[in-house]
Amino acid sequence: MRDGLSGGARVGHVQWVRHDAGLRGEVGRDGLAVRGEHPRAPRGAEGRDIQTLSGGEQQRVHLARTLAQLHGTPGDRVLLLDEPTASLDLAHQHATLRLARDLCAEGVGVLAVLHDLNLAAQYADRVLLLDGGQVLTCAPPDIALTSGHIRAAYGHDVLVTRHPCLDCPLIVSAG
Repeated sequence: MRDGLSGGARVGHVQWVRHDAGLRGEVGRDGLAVRGEHPRAPRGAEGRDIQTLSGGEQQRVHLARTLAQLHGTPGDRVLLLDEPTASLDLAHQHATLRLARDLCAEGVGVLAVLHDLNLAAQYADRVLLLDGGQVLTCAPPDIALTSGHIRAAYGHDVLVTRHPCLDCPLIVSAG
């Protein structure tokens, strides 16, 4: 796990680590905890090979590595996230997306691919839906996440209603 946090990668018996890997590892490992969104890595996991971690633990290591790479990077920054909530439990899914929102508030551009439409509805400023590789809509969640758009994009009927506690759409399968 230490190698994963430091930005190193193992392929067979070869390891590549950038010269500032130790600093990045510290920033990444602590970055999740400092923000108060993610607990530190599970006790005893730091010395483990990243391949022995659960899918959710690996996902958290990758996020910590990404935070480490963003830390101290001058100029415009963009964070690309491909299914950042995959393999995470409910609490860590929301913590990850709150962290992405916080980074946006700090001026980092964030583009996240999410298949969970309710998470997209809750956290996204804009939602882009594709239909056969073509842009179907790109708009705020209230406009983009309609039953018609979702049916066109996914070929599945849904009911879109207002979330009872939050100011966002709530998507429920209707088929």
